[in-house]
Amino acid sequence: MHKYSRNIGINPIIRFCSIIVLTIALVLSSLTFPMIIPTSANPLLNNPPNIPNTPIPMNNTTGISITSKLNWSGGDPDGNPVKYDIYFGKTSSPPIVVHNQTFLGYNPGTMNYSTHYYWKIIAWDNYSLSAKGPLWSFTTEPKPNFPPNIP
Repeated sequence: MHKYSRNIGINPIIRFCSIIVLTIALVLSSLTFPMIIPTSANPLLNNPPNIPNTPIPMNNTTGISITSKLNWSGGDPDGNPVKYDIYFGKTSSPPIVVHNQTFLGYNPGTMNYSTHYYWKIIAWDNYSLSAKGPLWSFTTEPKPNFPPNIP
């Protein structure tokens, strides 16, 4: 063997394997992978509940029975459970009367005749997002005026 010659029998195999490994690394480095993993610190996107709407009685109506019940539409675009806070009273800033109710109705009991009432609903989902409904109002019917009995 010549003193300057080298044994290159293994070098082409090493070179070929190196090229394959580098090619694979280059291809993998050009790919993108999602880096967001849903955790409690990084939840997936959640939308707030639907804004309460379609009130019954309708807003600004008059002559409403003193035994009427309140109803509205609601829900959640993501299908999450929704709870409702109900505000009801005789002032334009009605107090909360029910907290965390799950159904779309409220029975205020027998109301006063010829009285203007205000109400609003705030919807909450299980991610603590809320949707505040508008302030609605209505006026109850006047007290019936029955003529006196004829003697």
